[in-house]
Amino acid sequence: MTGTPNTLLVFFSRNGENLWDGGRRTLEIGNTKRVAGMIAERIECDIFEITAADPYSDEFDSVDQRSAQELRDNARPAIAGELPDVGKYERIIVGSPVWHAELPMILRTFFDETNGLAGKDVYPFVTFTGGAGAALSEVAAACPKATVHQGLPVRGEDAEGAGEDVDAWVAVELHGEEL
Repeated sequence: MTGTPNTLLVFFSRNGENLWDGGRRTLEIGNTKRVAGMIAERIECDIFEITAADPYSDEFDSVDQRSAQELRDNARPAIAGELPDVGKYERIIVGSPVWHAELPMILRTFFDETNGLAGKDVYPFVTFTGGAGAALSEVAAACPKATVHQGLPVRGEDAEGAGEDVDAWVAVELHGEEL
């Protein structure tokens, strides 16, 4: 492919201690970042990783408590640095873990600050442990003036081996192929 990509891959991920098959495991690369990397290997895109201005802990219990409080408060945690100019992209791929069966509130910050990605084609993907919950449908609710396409849910424990699922999703959703 040549030229400037018309796709932006935006994701939020967290490494450190995570739930894993009923226990816990420390991840050097967060599950969502791992899946984002697989997507980026398959398409031409620019990439923006959302990071919190007030970083989340590496300890699961601390993140669990903080994220539950952010959810109760309907908080909008600040994003570190400047957001990308989403206006120059036609397609936005948005990836996130699922916390408390919902998107982390920092994703709501992103959607608020980018006008819900109005006028864009949005392709969500999530990683989860207990289930995807309402996270994928939350993207559609947060982006009412965007065209939100079928999302890709990936169980966190399966993220490393999700290549075939990513291939199929990219083929159908991003390239319009029929399987």
